[in-house]
Amino acid sequence: MLYNLLRSEGSEYVKLNATKLAEQADLPFDERFFNYFGYQFIEAKKIEYAIQLFKINVELFPTIPNTYDSLAEAYMLSGDKKSALNFYKEELKLQPNNEQLKKRIGDLEK
Repeated sequence: MLYNLLRSEGSEYVKLNATKLAEQADLPFDERFFNYFGYQFIEAKKIEYAIQLFKINVELFPTIPNTYDSLAEAYMLSGDKKSALNFYKEELKLQPNNEQLKKRIGDLEK
């Protein structure tokens, strides 16, 4: 469903209709909705679609650290370390005491 909508209508349409899409899928609308489908895209080797969903998730749930983490991870898988680093840094703003995240950022900055 989301794959076809992203291809035909684009990510802005998906973002604007997110609540309705979750309702149609009989799933709760929270940050886990797009995360679940984003990781489905990753497993299917459709990283660009995962990135689109994770970007929407960051926009819709900007205070949830996991949304940034998922987007950063997808960028890493796509080979875009610079974007991954930027989103890990955004995540760190929400979790300033996350030592594992600090290490990940440090490793990417090397």
